[in-house]
Amino acid sequence: MKIISGKNNHGYFYIINEIWDDCIREKISLPQYNPISASSMCEARIKLPDDAIKTINKDIVSVWEKDSRLTTWKRHRLFAIDGSKLNVPRKLINNGYRVTQKTSRYYPYAMMSCLYDILNSIIYNIDFVNHNNERACAEKHFRYLDSDAVVILNRGYFSYYMLHQVIKNNLNAIFRKRLSSINIH
Repeated sequence: MKIISGKNNHGYFYIINEIWDDCIREKISLPQYNPISASSMCEARIKLPDDAIKTINKDIVSVWEKDSRLTTWKRHRLFAIDGSKLNVPRKLINNGYRVTQKTSRYYPYAMMSCLYDILNSIIYNIDFVNHNNERACAEKHFRYLDSDAVVILNRGYFSYYMLHQVIKNNLNAIFRKRLSSINIH
């Protein structure tokens, strides 16, 4: 995952050398003595299927859950769901990605939605979609939660439909709300 989210915006060369050093330190066998070149890594990364990151993350979570002792709060796992809009290359307009109509934006947008295990600091599920409907993404994330889970959702997620989905999926939820949107009399 370092190749995807290298810290401090370091390039492939730095990240590959860091991974190589980690493997040597942990005595993990490597295919060759010297690290691969940055250009080779770039070419290999381009060949990855679109869902490679999701597959890798799913496998990591599966192994991690078997081998780890999960931290809970009052026997509940705590999760958060949130989404972020991202600019994507303009050529993706042909794949259903859209440019916001009421702006002067040139690039289309996508949504990256994340289900995050708060107490265990692990991304539990991710979704990358060509719309900006955070609630639809949250519904998909609900499928990965057990009934002992508590899921925390930001302000834009609350609706009676979402509350119904939480109840239907036998989940516990905390919806953050603006104080001004709550009728207190």
